[in-house]
Parts: sequence; C-alpha cells; structure tokens
Amino acid sequence: MAYVAGHSHAWLAAWLVPPIASTLLLWLSTELRALLDRAGADTGLAFALAAVAAGVAIEGFSCALAAGALPELARTGSAEGFAAAERVVQLGISTFGNGPFSLAQILFTRRLARAGAPRHVVLLGYLTAAAGSAFMAAGATGIPAAITVCNAALLLALSAFAIFLARSPLQPAGPPA
Repeated sequence: MAYVAGHSHAWLAAWLVPPIASTLLLWLSTELRALLDRAGADTGLAFALAAVAAGVAIEGFSCALAAGALPELARTGSAEGFAAAERVVQLGISTFGNGPFSLAQILFTRRLARAGAPRHVVLLGYLTAAAGSAFMAAGATGIPAAITVCNAALLLALSAFAIFLARSPLQPAGPPA
C-alpha cells in the first residue's frame, strides 16, 4: 500500500500495459480469423472473436480498477478495502478475463488443425490454452507464486504460438469431412 500511495503515476503507467497487450491479442485473433477465412476454415469463429473481446473488456475494467481505486484506497489507509479491491483485480485479470481468452484459443487452435496448420503450431496452440487454464486456476487460488509462474508460462506459450504461426502458412482447406 505504501508503494502504491507514493508512486501513483508509476502505478498508473504499469496498469496501462495489460490492456494494451489484450488489445494486441484481439488484433492477433482478428488476423487469425481472417487467415482461417482465406483458408476456408472460418466456421464458427465469430464466437471465438467475441470471447476475446469479452476478455479484453474484463481485463480493461480490472486494470482501470487497479489504476484508479487502489491508489485512492492506499492513500486513505483502508487496508481491508485495498485487499478486497486487489483481489477483485486479480480475479478479473487472471480468472474471469483469461477464461474467454483460453476458450478462444481452443476454438482457434481446433480450426487451425482442420486448416492444415503444422503440428507444432497446433501443439503450441493447445499448450497456450493449457497455460491459460493454469493461470485461471492460479488466480482462483490467489497464491502469488502460482500466479506469477502460470502467467509467465502463458506469456511464453502465447509468444511461441504467435511466432510459429506467423512462420507457418496454412494449406488450402480440402472438401468438408
């Protein structure tokens, strides 16, 4: 609380990063949907894109709460209020915001597999969804070390997925099975 109260500008700047990252994830998802559409595999991905947008909204709200309410609560010395708001932020980002992201990752990865994406891209897609699910569970437990480790695993998996996806052209879709 003392740090937050004394460094509110740095605190605000730090909380701008997650919404920017989630907006970039929405952009990636939009581009992935367009890629799958060109490959003839965009069946049902409007829901996946809506899930990502919901995750962005939840994460944005949580970050706004962290950036706006936590410094006020820290300045007033309300330890109970600070702890409660901090837990809401934590749940919003790790569990409720990340849930739609993980669901969308599964849906996109399934479509990538059907569109002929290389096996390593599909595996990284599912690994990203698994890491996202672990991050959700860690957030629900509220154990700081678990949250940090699972968030790091998610960021590494998502980065690897995006890099390998960008380097792996999809095969044109064949006839429906």
